[in-house]
Parts: sequence; structure tokens; C-alpha cells
Amino acid sequence: MPKKKEAILYFAKYPEPGRVKTRLADAIGNAAAANLYRAFVEEIYLRLEKAGFEVVVFFDPPEKREAFAAWLGSPHLVAQKQTADLGQRMCAAFEHAFDLGFDKAICLGSDAPDLPLVFVRQAFEALDKVDAVIGPCFDGGYYGIGFSKNSFLPAAFCGPQWGGTKVTRKSIEILSENSRSVYLAEFWSDVDRVEDLRELNSRNLAQKSLSDSLARLVSRFVKTLH
Repeated sequence: MPKKKEAILYFAKYPEPGRVKTRLADAIGNAAAANLYRAFVEEIYLRLEKAGFEVVVFFDPPEKREAFAAWLGSPHLVAQKQTADLGQRMCAAFEHAFDLGFDKAICLGSDAPDLPLVFVRQAFEALDKVDAVIGPCFDGGYYGIGFSKNSFLPAAFCGPQWGGTKVTRKSIEILSENSRSVYLAEFWSDVDRVEDLRELNSRNLAQKSLSDSLARLVSRFVKTLH
């Protein structure tokens, strides 16, 4: 049985050049994009751990288990279900978490290194009153989605066209059609494009929202874009 009743389902890929942050790689190169993604994964994971969240890492590809264990040092590693559909992967992660005995779970990606963790805490609190939570991104996707065990709806992962601009809208429609109440968290930005990287750097300069090491890395890459 888990020590805590709430879990973060943290989705992460192994930072292999050419397989992560491909849109950014067009501007800064495959190796640089992979290094940046590695730093993102570490930043988010360490912030969640330091804040006291129970984090289950759902990693990809499955043959990188030992590499992930050595890299993050996490005792909670689960290989992502091997399917091309992100929705099926997330659905399987929730099912796994609830089978383990967690009462609430929120799935987060590894593309928003400065996401305010207060959004996550508020989302867990909201699950005491609503059936589902969604953390929307400005591009139409979402940075997180959550359910309680009793309100989980697998159908929420069957309709959206992943990577499109209407993922959040479609997800809310599906939830509403199935009589699920939804808490919409604050909007935030994933970092997928050059413009996103510049915005991340600007937010950090104003708010000091990143660790010193990641801040230096982001700043260095942004300077190469001029």
C-alpha cells in the first residue's frame, strides 16, 4: 500500500538526441535539445519530491529502466504502456495508480519546468469536491489531468487528438457528456517552441522560478537564438 493517498503520475522520456524536444531541436540542435529536456525532467522531479508529493515515474522507453533509476534515483518506476496513443498511456497509468491503492492521482508531463506547484496542490484539494481536474495550456493542450479513484473516466482519453489545439476543450466535452464535474486550474505554458523558451527565460528573470543551473542553461540557449 502507498504511504500517501495522492500520487503524481510523472511522464518522462529518456533524453536521447533526436527523440525529444524535436521542435526546439530545429533551432538549437538535437544534442542541445536533449540536454535541455534532461534538465527539465530533473527540475520538475526534484521540485515535486522536495515539495513532498508521492511521485510515480512513468518512463519511456521500457529498456531504459536501469538508466532512469541511476539518473533520478526514484524507487517508483513504471514503464509506460507501449502504444502510439498518448491517451492509452495515460489511461493505463491511472489504472495502475488506483490498483496500487492511491485515492487521487494527477498526471503531469515534463514540459513545464516552472509550473507553480500551488496549482498542483489546489488541484488535489479540488478533487474532494469535483470529479476531474485539468491544467490547461495556452496552446490548447493541457499540462496535467487528474481524477479520484471513484470518478476516473477512461473515456476521457479516447476522444482528443493529441498534440492538437483542442485537447482541453474536447476533454472537457467528454467529461461533461459523462456527467463529470471539472475543476479548471490556472493556465500555464509547456516549452515546446523557440517562443516558449524565450518566455520561460523572461519569466525566470522576473520571478526566479528556475534553479540556478537550469536558469543558466535556458539563458545560454536563448542567447544563441539571436
